[in-house]
Amino acid sequence: MSPTYVRGHTLTRSGDTPLSEECPQIKMEAAKLKNNRTLTILVLLLLVVLPASSSCTPRPETAPGISAELVKLYYGDANNEKMVFEERQVVYQPGEDRYKAVLEELINGPETKEFTANINPNSKVYGTILQNNDLIVSLSEEFNTFAGSMAELMGVGTLVNTLVQFDEVNRVKILVEGEELADPAGEPRGFLGPFPTEP
Repeated sequence: MSPTYVRGHTLTRSGDTPLSEECPQIKMEAAKLKNNRTLTILVLLLLVVLPASSSCTPRPETAPGISAELVKLYYGDANNEKMVFEERQVVYQPGEDRYKAVLEELINGPETKEFTANINPNSKVYGTILQNNDLIVSLSEEFNTFAGSMAELMGVGTLVNTLVQFDEVNRVKILVEGEELADPAGEPRGFLGPFPTEP
């Protein structure tokens, strides 16, 4: 008895014995399939697709790496007399400005109701530059709108203390629309180190 062929492939088992010799029913099924073109196409597709999928299973696409860091964000206390902090997870993409992401979280304001935000929430962070251990921060004009001298002291201090928590940052210089931030007397503040958390 000659072996049964389907599109150039002999249906055999591992012993090289044609299946048609062991299972006469295959001939009958093959004859039925010839009368039904749709089923024949489906069978041929299965013969091609299934072996390929078993040997080469596609892997799901992985999301790009994301960094998450637990940082301290400094604010004023309930009476705005001393600095306090809350810890928050800051998430940023690879290559993103880490300090910018932290400042944007700071500007969003505290999650603790008793804490006081002294930075205008409309302030925008244009970017930062780290030079040796000095960090230069570029902000929009909204940053320089404080509700009084104490709010200004606390606003500047909380920004600086939030950034100097990083080991590589010792001092911070604040630029507002490209100009160095000045103190109430009109003198440039220059590079600022950590502020005391209590008066």
